[in-house]
Amino acid sequence: MKRWVLKSGATTLEGLILGDAVKPEPGPGEVRVRIRAVSLNYREQLILGNAGGNWRIDRDLIPVADGAGDIDAIGEGVEQWTPGDKVITVYLRDFIHWPPHAGIGLGLVGLFNFGDVIEPGLFLAKGVSVRGIPVGSRDGLEEVVDFVDKHQIKPVIDRVVPFGDAKQAYQAQSAPDLLGKIVIEIA
Repeated sequence: MKRWVLKSGATTLEGLILGDAVKPEPGPGEVRVRIRAVSLNYREQLILGNAGGNWRIDRDLIPVADGAGDIDAIGEGVEQWTPGDKVITVYLRDFIHWPPHAGIGLGLVGLFNFGDVIEPGLFLAKGVSVRGIPVGSRDGLEEVVDFVDKHQIKPVIDRVVPFGDAKQAYQAQSAPDLLGKIVIEIA
């Protein structure tokens, strides 16, 4: 099995290394997911740029948060999932739900102005860019997935890059003319 790893202390793509990894076996209550594709976020640029604070890396890591694939093995006691189920990653797996009355809204609130939709072209004309938003709970993610499925919303994808060209994907993701997600296809 191959994987891209950002080496501890790396601050450029030179520290992103393709190497071999042992295929893990799921333990009790765990599943193993065969990741088919990942998409990049601004978070990955913060890590690569050594933004400091919470973004400083002091260990080797795989610098992606969003992934999609299918379950290919389950551990003892797993009843909710079966091999073949399609799944996506959850950024904070133990953050199940927001506290009641936390005043949570959709991350795209910036596109609205007192109920009127702002023309997206206005953002481009003004040179405005959206670079990052907070991450929500697992319950919130499930609600968004249901909404996207119900309304057949298709994500805007700037480009799909093969796994072996992951460094080019990171370079493309930091380009000022990026419009949509950069996806790295794994299988």
